[in-house]
Amino acid sequence: MVMLGFDLDDELEFQDIDLLSEETYRGEGDEAAAEPLRGRVRVGGPRGFEIPESMVAEDERLRRIIKRGDRRAVYYRVYLGIDFITHDGPRLEAAQVKLTLTADPAPVTLDVQPSAEGTAEKIERTVKVAPKLPTPVGDAEVGEFGAKVEYETTTLFVKGLGLEGSTPGWEFTRVRGRRLEGSCRLELIVQARRGAPVTVAGSVRAQAMMGRLLWRYRGELPGKLELKEYKLGG
Repeated sequence: MVMLGFDLDDELEFQDIDLLSEETYRGEGDEAAAEPLRGRVRVGGPRGFEIPESMVAEDERLRRIIKRGDRRAVYYRVYLGIDFITHDGPRLEAAQVKLTLTADPAPVTLDVQPSAEGTAEKIERTVKVAPKLPTPVGDAEVGEFGAKVEYETTTLFVKGLGLEGSTPGWEFTRVRGRRLEGSCRLELIVQARRGAPVTVAGSVRAQAMMGRLLWRYRGELPGKLELKEYKLGG
């Protein structure tokens, strides 16, 4: 079981996303895989707000990201929650969340969180070694023995994508021996031209095993978010 340990904001209203098959019908026995995946992914948001200078002044991470004093730019924090639900149906192998930020000129993603989260695993391998021994007619391999080699690797189960662009996203991967499930809060810091509203739309893709075949599914995030700079009295 892969639990994505991020708190979900209570103000987010979560909705089930119907994931429609992107595959063509493959023939008899594939009727179930061609049906939409329901009840497996819930999404809350996206939501967003302009980041005021007072917040930047109090947050060290924001100070590293945001260029203060640039009157031509406005900065937004965009966030959403995603919830993967365990089900008796097809096993989710991977999923991707992609957002599309639209404005004129195009906005830029300055930060994606989480950027990379994973689990460290110790891998042990047995290496067979055949030693060479000197003989009157030259070296010869005599027998073999096993030597255990241990190393550590990190398997990422969520990775942020799309820095410095206008199509940021996240990729979730099932860790070996565990299900892809749990909740995660996703956040962006976005820079846009002052006076240019930003529209945020998005989609979810997922890959699931049905029998021995990998099926691909897609669903759209409900509604679009429009980001506008805050104006006093408006």
